[in-house]
Amino acid sequence: MKLPIALIVSIVSTQAFAIEASCGNGRVSANGSNVRYIDNNGNSIPVYDGKYSVKSMASCNGGVVTVFKGEDQDVAYFSPDCLFVGGGGRTKNVFQNDHRNEGLVTHPTGVGVFATWRHKDGGNAATYHSPDCLNLGGGGNTVNSGSRN
Repeated sequence: MKLPIALIVSIVSTQAFAIEASCGNGRVSANGSNVRYIDNNGNSIPVYDGKYSVKSMASCNGGVVTVFKGEDQDVAYFSPDCLFVGGGGRTKNVFQNDHRNEGLVTHPTGVGVFATWRHKDGGNAATYHSPDCLNLGGGGNTVNSGSRN
């Protein structure tokens, strides 16, 4: 019996992929540092005008948590109203330390997020569950969900 041969095709794209998260009555979409809020009618407004690229994003309690890739560290913000995702307005800085983000995902129940951080120089990674989208590296209501190599 002959087994089928898998064909592997490499596709090269010159266009970067967008990172998106549901937010309010629409979604936030990021392509590098170009971040926009798009409502359910397709109307689009810019919600970030900084120099850092979006590394990850997750829906959180009707708002959005956005992690930006900084020069020496990653920085996370929670925007409860989907605006000013890099700070300003009602947006809060929810993690800023000498760590890199390795993952950000909405909790399966829809309440809060899981965030995984690793020190920029290596070491173990730690995952935290924040039910209120704040204190993504511990503190407040956030719980350390475990560490791994």
